[in-house]
Amino acid sequence: MTTSITFDEFVTLVRQYTLTPTAIQLSKLSYDFDKKQISVAEMEFDDPGMLKRKTYVAQHMLAFISYQAILRSNDYRGKVPSHNDILLLCNRYGCLVTETEADNTPLGMLVRISQEQLPFQEIGYYHFARGYYLLKEISKRDGYSAPVDLERIFQEWCGLNIDEFYLIAWCLNCAGREDDPTFSKSWFLAHEISDLKGVLTEENLDKFLLKNSTSIKQLRDENDLPPKKWTQRRVGIRII
Repeated sequence: MTTSITFDEFVTLVRQYTLTPTAIQLSKLSYDFDKKQISVAEMEFDDPGMLKRKTYVAQHMLAFISYQAILRSNDYRGKVPSHNDILLLCNRYGCLVTETEADNTPLGMLVRISQEQLPFQEIGYYHFARGYYLLKEISKRDGYSAPVDLERIFQEWCGLNIDEFYLIAWCLNCAGREDDPTFSKSWFLAHEISDLKGVLTEENLDKFLLKNSTSIKQLRDENDLPPKKWTQRRVGIRII
């Protein structure tokens, strides 16, 4: 039974899989969590050389594995992971001990894991209502001597008003397909909802994606990580 692994050992596990199918498997699991409105679950998997075991799987684990896969996996060579392989990676994440934590008390590991899971401890849908209310209503409340024109600021920032931005975000969040979680602009725009025709246009979608997406190359270049260096510079990735 694996009790602990180093970050280097964890990276070695992730790097054996090809990036694209790994991302798709992770996104399928993430989409399933969103559909069931859960952020953590206990699942059964086959551990090599052992009987079936149970492991916890959580959205922040999927985000962490996704990020490491993007930074370090081979784009063209490697194995195609199965659902069981993804559960194995989640189990090994739970055994991860970093270099700075190895000579410290368990408190260091608990602080790191708490920081990693914080953005994912609530169901993603909850953040839509909270963010929308803050942007639309908070500056209008009594006590503000000079209300901030957030609509104008938002328009200047991304070319969309707040309603358009959140509507596109909500539709993207609901558009995940269990059979194929990859994103297709043409498929997304081929809707037949008359009330959305004026908002879900290619131009508006491009404006939204410009502010909410990045290329793999850009992400790798901006991090510029040596292969065996632990870093706290991570981003939470929710794959649609």
